[in-house]
Amino acid sequence: MPGSLRSQRFGWYVYDWANSAFYTTVVTVFLAPYISSLASAAADPSGNVRVLGFPVYAESYWSLLVVLSVVLQVVALPVVGAIADASAHKKRLLAISAYIGAGATVAMYWLREDTWQAALPLFVAANVA
Repeated sequence: MPGSLRSQRFGWYVYDWANSAFYTTVVTVFLAPYISSLASAAADPSGNVRVLGFPVYAESYWSLLVVLSVVLQVVALPVVGAIADASAHKKRLLAISAYIGAGATVAMYWLREDTWQAALPLFVAANVA
């Protein structure tokens, strides 16, 4: 196997390993209960929070974030993939995507009860990137 092909495969293996770690640990273990608890703490007496002007049951806020991010993935990723395939800068685009995802994930560390709304753009960015 040529060295270039081997290094490309290794790069994809490492990327997939990191991406799998994001979903198995960050999304399922840490963020779901954390963001749900922040939304619940900010809920009004009826158990709702306002998201983009709409009332949403606080316990459903996490599910809403996942749905929004997956819908955006379905719409955006085929276009982004086509752009990357046509580009001579595949590695740079992959690195930018990885840094955006990692940065948005790290930024969620600073979410608190008074900033729970920031979970929407941060999680959507992290999950799409």
